[in-house]
Amino acid sequence: DIDMALPVPVVRWVAVSRKGKEKETAAMSASPATEYGVLVGDPPLVSFGWGDLLLQYAATFAQQIRATLFQELGYRASAGVSYNRFLAKIGSGLNKPDQQTVILSSQAESFLYSYPVTNIPSLGGKLGALVENAFGAQTAGDLMNHTVDQLALKLGPEQAQFLYNRCHGIDDSPVEDSKEPGTLTSAKNFMRFPVESLSKLDRWISMNSVDLWTRVIEEWEMRKRWPRSLTISFTPRGQNQRSKTTAFPLRLAKGAQNSPDALAATVRMCLSASDTEADSTGRGRPPRHQSSQMTQTSGMFPMIGFSLTAKSFQREFASASMMERWLIRPRNNA
Repeated sequence: DIDMALPVPVVRWVAVSRKGKEKETAAMSASPATEYGVLVGDPPLVSFGWGDLLLQYAATFAQQIRATLFQELGYRASAGVSYNRFLAKIGSGLNKPDQQTVILSSQAESFLYSYPVTNIPSLGGKLGALVENAFGAQTAGDLMNHTVDQLALKLGPEQAQFLYNRCHGIDDSPVEDSKEPGTLTSAKNFMRFPVESLSKLDRWISMNSVDLWTRVIEEWEMRKRWPRSLTISFTPRGQNQRSKTTAFPLRLAKGAQNSPDALAATVRMCLSASDTEADSTGRGRPPRHQSSQMTQTSGMFPMIGFSLTAKSFQREFASASMMERWLIRPRNNA
């Protein structure tokens, strides 16, 4: 009989040891570790309902993605699994670097009760400070007894509804395809072991160039967009970040420039010029085709941060192939 109601599924969250790779799991609670990830709060290892069954399938899928990332690329990743985007985002940051967190609907409010207000996405800035000052709230639990109308007296109706939903784990925003990125960045942090010279930075120039170039190629293959500008940024220890912008290497169908080597060469040229200028009297100016925001009164090293950013993306149309053919055409030696 097709009208017969299906039985409520029983979902078993099988407990596993925290030894091995899970020894790095954050100890922010006594949450049980399972073969599907860490369950927040103090949930039973057996739950009921179609929603929890879907989360179990999602957790399995997330595990497969993380395993593939590690096997094929050597990258460790964390993940969050929940019934909406907001809670999944929180979960993804709870048990880094190599574990995933599952937040069940039955545990959401008890979990959020002790969660700091300013750690909630979109509440870390001015709005979070306003909420703390207006209500004396440190955690989401401090606000759970307030109605929307009570919150609106100090925040206005729109922000009050947003805050109420966040504190109760409510988020109906849809999962959408990613939009076209305005920039692509590859960065490296040297806070623990600052880089002392340009020669020691060279391996990171190569690695970050390969990383950024790969992502630029993916953007080209997906959306036929190519960056026009490259921003090279670095942070000397004890100083503010500096940056220099120059032209991104042209995309050619053939030839040596169709590789990360062209990008790395551009980066080396700009950094070498900056290092020379920094060692001079400080009066030198960058080439005209480069815009510089760097203060030339002190050196680049020791360096604690380095990044490459591709930006000013431009979509290429069919006519671009004609220019490309012209650029790579054979030339007769005069």
